[in-house]
Amino acid sequence: MLRKITPILFLFTVILSSCSKDDDEVSPVSLEGTWSMTGVDLIVDAKAYPVTAEALLDNYYTNSTYEFKSDGTFVNTDSDGDEYEGTYVFDASAGTLVLMEGGYEDTYLVAIDGSNLVLSTPSIDLNKETSTQVEAGLLFEFLSLSYDQEDTIEGEGDSISIDYKFTK
Repeated sequence: MLRKITPILFLFTVILSSCSKDDDEVSPVSLEGTWSMTGVDLIVDAKAYPVTAEALLDNYYTNSTYEFKSDGTFVNTDSDGDEYEGTYVFDASAGTLVLMEGGYEDTYLVAIDGSNLVLSTPSIDLNKETSTQVEAGLLFEFLSLSYDQEDTIEGEGDSISIDYKFTK
């Protein structure tokens, strides 16, 4: 009888000792806090082109910040110190952020890696015959940011987007 119980007790002991609390739990992704802009990339046909310091300054991005608060509001401060307030909806599982300010609504894809944040605009297909108001605004911003570096951007320009980079 002891010969039958010993293997079962041994197996039971091995199973229990192999069970442990999972210490590698992933902490929830949080957008809350103040994020300082570190740069902007223009994306043309999936290739990134960093925006020049001059273009960032000309377009009020130098030293700009976003402060995301726990109550779903945000404050964007541009390089002149002007503040813009609005609300936001962050969906960590979908990786999206919607900013609503002054009657406008902008949607971004979100990538957070520790203290680094990248907000990516949706890609615009430049081969479409018509564009939405949001796409027209994004195209205007893209052209404003690329004005002084037109000679450095290569490609046919079938699709464009913008990546805004921040650090906490």
